[in-house]
This record gives sequence, structure tokens and C-alpha cells, in this order.
Amino acid sequence: MASPPLIVPSQLSFSGELDIAESELGASNIIWTLTNREPGSPGSNEQNGSSQPSSPSHLSSSTLIDSSSTKTTDDPVPTGVFEDDKYYLDMVIFLVEDRSFMVPKYHFSKTTDFFNPMFQEEESVVRLDGIHKADFRALLKLFYPLYLENPTLSQDEWASVLQLATKWTMIDIREMAIDHLPSETMSPVDRLSLAQSCSVYEWMRPACVQLVERVDSISVEEAEKLGVDVALRLCWVRERRLEASRKGLQAADIVSPMKSLSNTIDSLFLMELQEGVATPDLVERIIQARNYGMVEWLRSSYVDLAERPDSISLEEAVRLGFDTALHLCDARVRYLRSLQQMGVIYGIHCETVASVNVIDDEFKNELREVEVRSHDYRRAPVTFADIEDSEGDTSHLGGGRGLRLIFNRTGKGSGAAMSGKKKKGKKKK
Repeated sequence: MASPPLIVPSQLSFSGELDIAESELGASNIIWTLTNREPGSPGSNEQNGSSQPSSPSHLSSSTLIDSSSTKTTDDPVPTGVFEDDKYYLDMVIFLVEDRSFMVPKYHFSKTTDFFNPMFQEEESVVRLDGIHKADFRALLKLFYPLYLENPTLSQDEWASVLQLATKWTMIDIREMAIDHLPSETMSPVDRLSLAQSCSVYEWMRPACVQLVERVDSISVEEAEKLGVDVALRLCWVRERRLEASRKGLQAADIVSPMKSLSNTIDSLFLMELQEGVATPDLVERIIQARNYGMVEWLRSSYVDLAERPDSISLEEAVRLGFDTALHLCDARVRYLRSLQQMGVIYGIHCETVASVNVIDDEFKNELREVEVRSHDYRRAPVTFADIEDSEGDTSHLGGGRGLRLIFNRTGKGSGAAMSGKKKKGKKKK
């Protein structure tokens, strides 16, 4: 259906009514007109005493633009009309899970080369497999705010933007997301998880230090988020920080009461123990104790695992179950802290090993790998002078870079990029 024709009032002040008339092209073509008459003037409704709209024949030709001059999107572009070089945007439909999104291609073309091969095809529909609609909607919220006010993204939405920007190599959008995810508002588990998946090297070491030095142990839920291997190795680092306590007490020939009792039993029953049946390893003892309901055997095996010098290995954790392994790791850390306190009582200084040193040793391969991957997302910085020189036009910088600079400069959001206003300042002499 054709769009209604444009009404051009001949004066700024008027009192008018809405006239509807049938055009020569058929009843479906409705002409909206605006009368430009003062009350009581010839042809006005007041003078005629009629409440019906005035006839189109009373209208001035300068008031009405003919409907034949109105073009719809289906009509061919008239001769002499050219596409605007900035604001004639192509649209694309993205299919994400069970949702379709129709948006301009602009930011997807300017911020990355990932989508260019898809956009060159004749199909205007792009399916994005393996993407969650909530994550994609967060990116669109940043790219295309629905209101004139600047968009405000939550921490989870910024995390979604970071994940998609990393996946699609949107370098400037990725940097924007990193800037809006401060460490003060993020848990160390979330930071470490994002640092690994999104190659944010500068987050990895501080997040590990925070997890290692905190009082609370790593929970099962956190281990599932980080990966059991990473969680278990963080437990090893927590133990190694306190290992100096054990060594200090051993050097002074001071042992814990439980260990002293164990040594006494070994000396008193040496022959009987040597002639007895070989006992299984600690993990096997725990498994058998569970199966046969041997509570005392289970407790003593847990104590031995908690006090032994060697940490619980990944293989042992698999056999014990990760829940049990994490609890035992927590017990080992508490035991080492008790030894540290015992050293204070006996006047033995047991210095704690620096967390960073132990982390660098345990996670050196992961740190190196993330650092190498992070190089793929680095770009030479652009100063604000580039924006000033461009008179507010950031298209030459690429959609993502211009968007990021204006976003960071205003401290508000990408809506600022739509205003096109340039902040005036004094020129330097």
C-alpha cells in the first residue's frame, strides 16, 4: 500500500482539520490534507455550519503534494536521486537459536572482516550456530540502541559482548568490553574463566592470586566453571605457599600431635606391622572403607591424605571423586595453616612463599599460551586528536574504533556516537 502523501502547510500558524478524499487512482489511495483557514473564512466548516470535513476542491494547490509524487520502497529511484554515502544502510537478518534479528550490516562490516564473506552472498539471512540469543542481543544493544538515551549494559551483558567480540575478532569492541568489566565488580572465578576463554592475559595472574590467597576454599561449583584440572592445580598452589611451615617444623624436630602418635604406634608395633598383610594405597583404602562402612578406617585415611607431603594428584581426584578431592585439598590447606600457627608458638619463623612465584611456576604454560593468543587482538592506539581532526566523523577509523573512542570519551554509551556533536574547546595559540 502506498504511503500517504506529504502535507506542506503554507503558514506556520493555522487552525485546520483533517480532510480525506478519494483520489483519481482509486479508493485505496487516501489523501491527507490540512486546511489553512481561519474560523469564519470562506469555505470553513464554521461558516457552512457543517461538522463534515471541507471538500478537497477548497484546498490551495500549495498546501497539497500530489500522491503520485510519493514513492514507496518498492518504487524505482527517480532520476537524479542518489544514495547517501553515509546513511543508506543495507539490512541483514541473523538467525540465532529460535530468534531472527533484522539489523543494519554497518557495525558488523566495520568492526570485523568475519562477516564480509557472508554479506557478499546473495542470501540476506545469516545463521549463527553455537551462539546464544541473549549474548547476541547484548551486542545489538551496544551497536543499535533503541532509544535516544545511551545504552547501559549489565556486567553479564558486557561479558557476552566480550565473548562475541573475541570470537569474531572485533578488536575495538573487545577492548571496550574489557574496559567495562573492572575487577572490583567481578569474582575471581569469572575473571579467570573469561581470561582463559577470551585470551585476556592481564586478568589471569591477578585472578589466580586472588583465588590462592583468599580464606575460602574453591567450591565444587567454582571448579565446574574453571575446569577440574585448573581448580585442582590452584589447590596445589594454595598448599605450596604454606609448605614452608612443614619444613620449618621438621627442621626444628617439631611434629604435630597426630604425627607424634603415629610415630609411636610404628615403633611399638613394628614387627607386627611388618609381618601383616600389605595395605592398599590411601585412595583404595578410602574406597573400600566407603563400600564396607568402615568409619574409623575412612577417617584415618582422610587424615593421612591431608597430612602427607605430596598433593592429591589428578588421577587420585578422579578415583575419589572431585567433590571429595576438593574437600581434602581444603583440609590440607587448613592443616598447613595450623602448622604455621604452631611455628609461631615455638618461635619458628615460617615464611609464606609469594603466590605469584608459585602461580608462575604451576601455570607457566597456560600464561604463555594466553599471552600469545592475546597478541591477535592488539592494535596500535588511536588518540583523541584523531576524533578532533575528523570533525566528529569517525567512519575513517572503522565503525568499532570510532564507537569505542566516543563511548569511552563520553563515559556513557554508543548513543553518543549518534549525535554527531563535537565538543567545543579553546584553540591553542
